[in-house]
Amino acid sequence: MKRLIISFVILALALSACSVFGAPAKAAKTKTKAPVTAAAPAKAAAPAVVAPQKGESHDAFMERVLAMPDNTIIARVDGVPITKGQLIKQLWMGQATTELESLCEKNALYGEIKKAGITVSDAEVEEEINKAFAANQITDVDAYLASKGISKSRLMSDMRMNLLVKKYADVKFAATKDDVKDYIKASHILIKFDPADPEEEQDAKCLAKIQEVNAKLKAGEDFAELAKEYSEDNTASKGGSLGWFDQSVNYVPEFKTAVFALEEGQVSEPVKTDFGYHLIKVDKLGKNADKADLEEINTSSSFSSKRSQEMNKWYNDIMDKKQIENYLAAPSAKE
Repeated sequence: MKRLIISFVILALALSACSVFGAPAKAAKTKTKAPVTAAAPAKAAAPAVVAPQKGESHDAFMERVLAMPDNTIIARVDGVPITKGQLIKQLWMGQATTELESLCEKNALYGEIKKAGITVSDAEVEEEINKAFAANQITDVDAYLASKGISKSRLMSDMRMNLLVKKYADVKFAATKDDVKDYIKASHILIKFDPADPEEEQDAKCLAKIQEVNAKLKAGEDFAELAKEYSEDNTASKGGSLGWFDQSVNYVPEFKTAVFALEEGQVSEPVKTDFGYHLIKVDKLGKNADKADLEEINTSSSFSSKRSQEMNKWYNDIMDKKQIENYLAAPSAKE
């Protein structure tokens, strides 16, 4: 920086020397001229006061203000103006370092994802945004974003990155047959202990009811239909399905021991837990999973947890490998 300042000083002196010590001027004939009246200094243009135009979207308005001079008035408090320059300075001092860190991380991730040939179209981004707002029953997207101080372009950028990472994860961290060989897909029918019954009667009452259901199963009735009719668990509407899981699942020990001892298609005898009595059926073993099963396992909470761990490791490896030079980072953050 010092060298740059010195260069400017030398340049300024050189220019000055050219005008003072240039080629000798020819002697000029003395000539009386009328005095010249100095022109009145031009008045500085008054700072613009920002205002949205009719029919202008919030994003377009913000882009237009961004291109305006820093002395543009963007607000007033008791008549005292606040300029765009003041806001930029406050944002710069307060958020620049964290925003730059976010940009560095995005660029690092994008570089890795681009190598895999993964892309996301504008239409995909719009669709995902629309689904997110519909799920939250938000109908006026522009008004909602304006109320939160979020631009549509920023939302599009963040959603695009989310989709890119999701697509990358679906390819790189998708479940394989080797991954799921210890998984099972199971269903159950639960008859709960009734707290209103005397404790000494609860067991016998539940056991009698589960045995009644078991008799229907052995007579050839469908497990899923019986689960819908008799099960007192919140899985009843799904035919008792518990989906895919492995030994990491947080089920009570009696249930886990029973379910992992079953073969594919086999139904247990009544199993007692703290909740009541269960009939458990293994619908499929992971070692027999087909393509549709693997896609289902990918979305299971059990496998999602494992995939999240792998993705975190992938992210940390990228951040460690990339040469990120953040010149705005505080010294303590670099050390």
